[in-house]
Amino acid sequence: MLSGPTAAPAPGRRTSVLIVDHNAVYAAALQASLGDCAEISVVTIATSIDDGVRLALLQSPDVILVESRFPDVPGQSICSRLRRKLPGTAVIVMSAWDDPEIASAARAAGAAGWVLKGTRGAEIADLLVRIARGEPGWGAAESTRAG
Repeated sequence: MLSGPTAAPAPGRRTSVLIVDHNAVYAAALQASLGDCAEISVVTIATSIDDGVRLALLQSPDVILVESRFPDVPGQSICSRLRRKLPGTAVIVMSAWDDPEIASAARAAGAAGWVLKGTRGAEIADLLVRIARGEPGWGAAESTRAG
């Protein structure tokens, strides 16, 4: 099983997060929601795959949240790309659809977890922090499915 980052954030240091989503409004709302968590620092938002990769290489966040469906490319594609370029950075795939095929494709692409977009910010923050610490993400991510 693929684990999270190779080194957890230092004690007292906030978990840095990059959000990659083509929907700038959603990404900004998620950033604001995660901003309420003392353990999270959203370093930036990217609204394209190319910007996501560029900013990930520039910022080296602990965790990258990636939308599962861009208009022209599946999020799993960027997940694979990011995992190759930044093997020590955990990638979590987000989806608006509770579809086991999306979760399975994300896992196959090397994602450390998968989360539904409708999940509360506090639950996403908890998942991000745990994955950044190297804890398993799939059991926790699967529990964020709508039920």
